[in-house]
Amino acid sequence: MAKIGSFFYIAERDAKLANSAYNIKEYTGCGQLCEQSVEKSLKAYISEFGSEADLLALSAHNPRRLYEKCCELGFEKFDKDTAFEMAKLADYYRETRYPGDNYFELTETEARDALKIMNYINNKVKDNLDNIKKTNIF
Repeated sequence: MAKIGSFFYIAERDAKLANSAYNIKEYTGCGQLCEQSVEKSLKAYISEFGSEADLLALSAHNPRRLYEKCCELGFEKFDKDTAFEMAKLADYYRETRYPGDNYFELTETEARDALKIMNYINNKVKDNLDNIKKTNIF
């Protein structure tokens, strides 16, 4: 379990809420929470491995940009399909939160895909963080 109030703790909490939203057929809310979870998960990686200059990325809110910063810090690169799906999460947050010409609501399939990519990325970050903890134990 992650430290209360840490980026990964919030990522895990948002992931649980995303699953709950999906289960009650609130697909747009599910997508929004998936984006938030991935954002916080990637920020957990940056906060663990980044230098003081890298920590400026923690104010960013675009999962794709956060992912790119993680890659600069040694995170494994995903295939193009995974990177594309992750980029869609930004739309699932921005374009569903505010009224305007770009507003849309997620379908069940889109929400299911958002859960899938969220779980995939969060598990990869968790594995990296867990491996660091194991190697730093004396």
